[in-house]
Amino acid sequence: MKFITYYFLLAIFASIQSSSFASGRTDTDGKTEYENYISIKGSSNVNEFELTNISPSISQASEAVTNSGTFRKIQIAVDDFSGPNDRMVDDFKEMVDAGNYPFITIFIEQKELADFDETTGLTNFKTKISIAGVAQKYVVPCRVESKLDGGYLLDGSFSLKLTDFEIDPPQKLMGLVQVKNKVFINFVFNFETEEILTEKM
Repeated sequence: MKFITYYFLLAIFASIQSSSFASGRTDTDGKTEYENYISIKGSSNVNEFELTNISPSISQASEAVTNSGTFRKIQIAVDDFSGPNDRMVDDFKEMVDAGNYPFITIFIEQKELADFDETTGLTNFKTKISIAGVAQKYVVPCRVESKLDGGYLLDGSFSLKLTDFEIDPPQKLMGLVQVKNKVFINFVFNFETEEILTEKM
């Protein structure tokens, strides 16, 4: 009984910590703090949590992905995620089988090929995501912010289900603590245009 009480106190503390954790990726002037950023937010029947990575690797060169067009590649090292406490990060690594799949990989459509939605004011990007060796396709609405150097930032968010990637939502303490199936992804990715890349060659 003491162990269960301790776990619930720890969960409450983690919830308090996560509310002030790196979700504030903009400063007081509303400017982007990190050029490349991704967070994964989820919840259980006990608390909410957020894991953040501010160093995803962006491949500026576009590449073909099967027959569906050319995409930019983002590789996100699972070991580079941080969170409210080490136990939560370790649970995340175990959940996505980081030992066998050390990267989450995202292929995102080039800006020139994406569809602008006049209703929402956002641009819809075809996206392919690989987690724990399983790949799924999504259409992700993003805000596109042009930069003075001619590049651009993609600011997007979407939700996915763990079971889409053949991941069973984790349970702790014989089912007393259950992670919910749906998680939310937020990101900012910094890209250069094809013209800038050509000039640098």
